[in-house]
Amino acid sequence: MKRLITVIFIALALVPAFAQYVPSPENLEARKAFKERRLGIFLHWGIYSAYAQGKWYLSEHKLDSTAYMAAAGGFCPSKFDADAWAQAFADAGAGYVTLTSRHHDGFSMYGTRESAFNIVDGTPFGRDPLAELTAAVKARGMRMQYYYSLIDWIRPDYPKGSSGIQKDSLKAS
Repeated sequence: MKRLITVIFIALALVPAFAQYVPSPENLEARKAFKERRLGIFLHWGIYSAYAQGKWYLSEHKLDSTAYMAAAGGFCPSKFDADAWAQAFADAGAGYVTLTSRHHDGFSMYGTRESAFNIVDGTPFGRDPLAELTAAVKARGMRMQYYYSLIDWIRPDYPKGSSGIQKDSLKAS
């Protein structure tokens, strides 16, 4: 009996080694479309851009979250021109554009009722660049995609330690 159980266990353990992933027709079509689009533009853009130190500035420099959130008051990309950006991307041959709609710092690049910590409600800019860029990109036949991070370093209840933020490196706001 012990030998039979051992054989069954080994057989069950080997099943995944012989199983093969079979992509769905939708997945295959998405892969084909991605390959055909070839060049893509990926924009990391948010409050961290104003610091000119990279998207992990809040984490790497262990900034106080309250001070970081206050920086939204000075974030005003007044020369942003969605049509000019989209035209430049199209002229470069891009087939798609991806924009960070929200990064790990919890700041949203669009208006949301979930938090005032967004570009529409929390900055002097007061506009929705995500909507503007989406319209401009789509008008030129490119695909628009969004990067949205579930990680939120600002929230005091966010479990820190495995997403670039060390426990106690940020003070809760």
